[in-house]
Amino acid sequence: MIENSRTRTLIIGTSFPVFHTYLRFYSLREDLEICGFVCDEPSDPVIKVFKVFSFPLLPIYQLKDLENVIIDEKITNCIFHVDSKPIKFCRQIFNRIASCGNCSIEFVSPSKLLLHSHKPTIVMSQIDSNDVESLFPYHLCGILGYSGKRVSVIIPIFDLFQTDECLVLENGIHLQLDRDCDLENIEGLSSAMVQRVTMYFISWAYTVFVTSDIRRAIILSEQSCDIIIYDSNYVHTPIIKRTSKMCVISDSSYENFSKVPTWPGLINYLDSDIIIVLSETEEAVEKAISLKNRHLRSQKVFCLKNSSQNQHDMISLMRRSLSRVIDYNYSPERPETTTIPITMFDTNLMGWLCSTYLTQRKPTLQKHFEAQVDLLTILSEASRKELFVTNNDSANREAFCRLFLESHLPPGYKVSTGEIIDCFSNHTGQLDVVISNDVSPSLTMDTSESIIAPILADCVLCVIEVKTTLTTETLRKALSQLRPVKALMPLTSEIETIEGEIKNDPLNGKIITGIFSFGINGDVESKIPEIASLYPNIADFIVVPDQFGFFSAEILKVSGFDITNRDIQFGYIRSKAKGMSLAFIFGILNSIASLRRFSGSSFIRYLSGHWNDQSEALEKIKHNIKKLLKKPKAPEEPKEEEVFDMINQIGESFDD
Repeated sequence: MIENSRTRTLIIGTSFPVFHTYLRFYSLREDLEICGFVCDEPSDPVIKVFKVFSFPLLPIYQLKDLENVIIDEKITNCIFHVDSKPIKFCRQIFNRIASCGNCSIEFVSPSKLLLHSHKPTIVMSQIDSNDVESLFPYHLCGILGYSGKRVSVIIPIFDLFQTDECLVLENGIHLQLDRDCDLENIEGLSSAMVQRVTMYFISWAYTVFVTSDIRRAIILSEQSCDIIIYDSNYVHTPIIKRTSKMCVISDSSYENFSKVPTWPGLINYLDSDIIIVLSETEEAVEKAISLKNRHLRSQKVFCLKNSSQNQHDMISLMRRSLSRVIDYNYSPERPETTTIPITMFDTNLMGWLCSTYLTQRKPTLQKHFEAQVDLLTILSEASRKELFVTNNDSANREAFCRLFLESHLPPGYKVSTGEIIDCFSNHTGQLDVVISNDVSPSLTMDTSESIIAPILADCVLCVIEVKTTLTTETLRKALSQLRPVKALMPLTSEIETIEGEIKNDPLNGKIITGIFSFGINGDVESKIPEIASLYPNIADFIVVPDQFGFFSAEILKVSGFDITNRDIQFGYIRSKAKGMSLAFIFGILNSIASLRRFSGSSFIRYLSGHWNDQSEALEKIKHNIKKLLKKPKAPEEPKEEEVFDMINQIGESFDD
């Protein structure tokens, strides 16, 4: 007979988080055989049996029967999950378990039980159940909400409320509340909870979850909000992977934190990143500040003055202080000023909040474009070292630029080289990089793309001149090469907005132009604005990826970038951060490409003109003009527009 090697185990503690922890963690441990739960209240448990999904029924024992259960059920391990109880009470449970002889006590590290959140999460914890309720969580929510963040607040439910003997976990309370909810008439909300939720909505909370299923609330919060605040007035160890954990304590508890009477308050204190010390007088705040150096130096300690009003009075106070600027029924408009009734004596707290949560987040693709800079630099350096012919090295750098562009353009665009013509016979010289739409015909029967053919201007999105090294001389040369590009007259004069609205192209259909270099020589960077001003509106951007970038303010505005006039110098915005220049090129090309609608119908203009011998066409026009200007036999004079048509035909003939 094979003996069961699993350890027979009891879980000490009966709250909703404990039951959910069993479901997603303990029930999966192959080394444990969970035999039941022990109520952590001296009174009889509200429920007798626990049931979830298809798992077997588990009994819930009375605390007074702890020793008998351990002996009768042959329990050898007890997992301690008691929260918000006096330490003296917890010590009694330890002693009772130890008195059974061969039963161990297990404390599972919270790090093994963590619920993961994909949004920044602030966890509020307490050190002592006797501390007065603080305004700070509402104050914090108000700052974040007022700053434009969508804040989701999770208020966990711990106490069991079923009167039925069997607890069905799926039937636990879970309320997702918004500002339009009639809180007074929602079943399951106590008057105290209604007041807490009301205060959060006054403080700019976007949504509030009152729930026994914390994991579910986190998942739903991630889908609609920017920041999550987990707030419990229950002394327990939150099992959420947080961005910041704050322990809010009174000044008296802070002064004697080693004598905190509630379990696991001391663990919360030691595990928190931020300690918020609340005092009711300025003198007490100053005293708390003086004690900061006596405690853990790795933690940030902020001292604030708290209001001593009860919860009802605090609601009235907050409504009065915010009524001038915030509509209780919520308005999406931001008020000009706001006053939340808590005093910041330690101004570093606001600095920490700004740097952690209120500053602009880093761009999602920042590291990607930083890596692209490194990649282009490595390729360029390798080409320089292994080649001896300058022209070959230059050709490679053009290829590297094309490789970057090809991988960062939307579908339907191609990168090539060549010269461009428009329907008025304006043309450019040979260009290094030409980005055109796929509707552009190749105008050659060669499929290898080795034959250079003219490119129609109405299909071109962007032209880039590539330089190995940017100097004042090569900059002037590149600008001169781009002048004919801006002189082209494409017929793309309308764009389509995201909303589907058709409006005039603010760039008048002009092709985007840029200069791309892999290095600089001399003081060219300081001279770029001066030299570019000699060629107005010629270069939309000048970029050296690992050095700097200059971008036309007009092209950035049209592309949707948010820029201010104070950033503009000589019509350009200068970028210095690594990867930023490549990111701007990516943004400009993709934005303008999405706005412009290239169409093959404009190609008809490239077919207009006289296909026969020009002298024959000219003689025909002269004959028609003589006939038209001859004194008419009829009494009516020749129409003026007919004469102008003939003159225009002559002009077109000479142009051809």
